[in-house]
Amino acid sequence: DSTINKSNIIFITNKNIQSNYFKSYVESHVPLLVTVVDYDGLESEMLMGEEFIALVDLSVKDNIDWVASALAKSEGLTAVVLLNSEQDVEFKELVKWKKRHGCVGARDDLESVCNGLLSISQGENWLPRKVINQLLSFYQKNDSSYMEDEVIQVDLTRREIEILETLKTGESNI
Repeated sequence: DSTINKSNIIFITNKNIQSNYFKSYVESHVPLLVTVVDYDGLESEMLMGEEFIALVDLSVKDNIDWVASALAKSEGLTAVVLLNSEQDVEFKELVKWKKRHGCVGARDDLESVCNGLLSISQGENWLPRKVINQLLSFYQKNDSSYMEDEVIQVDLTRREIEILETLKTGESNI
């Protein structure tokens, strides 16, 4: 399918009536093109080319590790959005998806999904608070000394430095 690289969203799922309806709904509410790709027909070559957002349907468990690996190697990938994700996701599942910018649960409505896809297409994240807390906790608990090698020169005000120091220790700036 040569049109796949012209898509803004590659929706990886089982092709059926529901996935086609979902595609039509998203395209009518968000200024993005959606190409539905069947899990069984997905090839790594399809993930090369122009930039795209990968929307991965987690209700289909087939080849999920292969899909995550193939997406991680894709140069055109700008974001991964997990659809139909469980509310309690294990941390190892969170970090498996490189460039993960969104997560939508099975109970979220279509309007919320479209709002999330639009936000992600504009460079934002659309993650549940629990996921953000898990990621922040991981990075706060683990040594981040690798960041010390990169020195970024930025002129900050005294107040901005105070806020950053407060946030670094896990406190709120309020």
